[in-house]
Amino acid sequence: MGYNLSIPNISSKSIKVRDMVFSVLAFEYPLTAKKVYNRIKDRYKSPVTYQAVYKSIKLLEDEKCLDCSNNEYKINKSWITDMKKFIISLESAYENKKSLNIENANYNSLGKDVNIVNKWSYYSSEEYIFEMLQKTIKDSKTPPKSIFIHTHHLHHPLIYSFNLLNSIFSKYGNIYMLIKGNSQIDRWCKRAFEQNLNPKILLGTNCTNNIEYFIFGDVVIEIRIPSSYWKQLNEFYSRYKFVSTMDMQELYLLFQKNVDVQLIIYKNNKLANQLKEEMLSKFRQVIVSKNKLKFVSFDLNGVLTEENTIIELSKFTDNYELVKEIITNQTLGKKNMPIAFKEISKLIKGISLYDIFKYANKIKLMDGAKELLKKMKEKKLKLSIITTGFSIIANIINVRLGSPFYKVYSNNLEFVDEFGKVVTQKYVMDAIKKNDIITMKKLFTNGKIEMVINKEEDKSKILKSLLKDLGIKINQAAAVGDTMGDSDIINTCSKEGIGIVFNPNLSLLEYANHLIDKGQYIIISESKNLMNISDLFK
Repeated sequence: MGYNLSIPNISSKSIKVRDMVFSVLAFEYPLTAKKVYNRIKDRYKSPVTYQAVYKSIKLLEDEKCLDCSNNEYKINKSWITDMKKFIISLESAYENKKSLNIENANYNSLGKDVNIVNKWSYYSSEEYIFEMLQKTIKDSKTPPKSIFIHTHHLHHPLIYSFNLLNSIFSKYGNIYMLIKGNSQIDRWCKRAFEQNLNPKILLGTNCTNNIEYFIFGDVVIEIRIPSSYWKQLNEFYSRYKFVSTMDMQELYLLFQKNVDVQLIIYKNNKLANQLKEEMLSKFRQVIVSKNKLKFVSFDLNGVLTEENTIIELSKFTDNYELVKEIITNQTLGKKNMPIAFKEISKLIKGISLYDIFKYANKIKLMDGAKELLKKMKEKKLKLSIITTGFSIIANIINVRLGSPFYKVYSNNLEFVDEFGKVVTQKYVMDAIKKNDIITMKKLFTNGKIEMVINKEEDKSKILKSLLKDLGIKINQAAAVGDTMGDSDIINTCSKEGIGIVFNPNLSLLEYANHLIDKGQYIIISESKNLMNISDLFK
């Protein structure tokens, strides 16, 4: 049976009718609806009507928060018991963040949509979850594309028919399963599962202690069972080396055993995405070790540098606010890239190459950039910069970082000399390499940009071409980006390789969570230190 766990507010002066009902019945019970109404009028001096009080009482009764006997109401003891269990569970989660054994799970973000369901056996708890999964697919206009499970042992092919498993799991495009056990039985179940449903399964992950999880959409289900039960299950799995010799009746009885099972069901998008991302990180580690990551592409602005260099460059003109607005909208995906850069080119006309050169040598690099790139270079990884930023700045940043980048792809500012003649990019770069200050002071932007990267898809095309030239497969590549300008290259890499969303703006963060829900391999790092993604490149 499920109980609503919205915690009543009984201390504030401005509270809802249902909370006033709770406040009255917390100290005096049982009471008729009329008496509850009178107590509310006396205590709160509220203009609330009897009809509103009665409606709230009946809703609370429907939600199993109140009991009614002989037209008198009191708070449901089962609700109180479950509320107590929930508070204890929540307290434990706050005090011991490793209760999930998923290091970064953030219980501080739990919403109000929490329910506790009590079941009498492991089997009955899974039946309940299976019903939820089927109902979600049936009722949702946009059902979840993935399901994430971590559990002590694989058992589904032994307990349930594949007709049932197919009817439930085949509707979810991607199935990810982290399994603590790695016994012969677990391995047999893994093979059986893979032959029928093609899930992604990792055994021996040590990802859970006494809690199991089902995660789909924005729903997180915790399965809590006493540790003594897991000990029995572990003992059974370790006893048999062959499935053919296993005592199936004993296994069925174990799953049907009368045991106190508690399902805590959270409807919380942020928590669900966080746990999915943590689970996917386990699979990424396997990809990195199995496929031997060989290539990483970096964006420039907001990834290798703390600031957006295009916006900052506009400070040499009177158009800073305009450029900032255009770039902000473009990086959020609200403005078309070609249109944005066409507008910008005219707004940054007349800046000397010397001013750009001086600025590029003072740009604050992202924390951890030098350390990470040094580490990656030692690992002999091929690195590139693929950015909509400007080539002059990108190349200077490359030199300042120790020239770790094999290739730099960027957009080119056009320059004219003192006679108004357009000069070549080679002429510009030669002046920079020779530190020819006299020449640099005579060159100025002419209000045009040569667009090497004119739309988001161009980054992916460059990546694929680079990989082809290097003889590297896409599943051996990663892309690091921070805005919607990087969305396509991150999507491309994360299908088989890894997409790394670093220091993201809100639009890319939402997009990354969408890719995670599709089962793509995404790492999200909301910090501003690149060393926080260094574990990928051990």
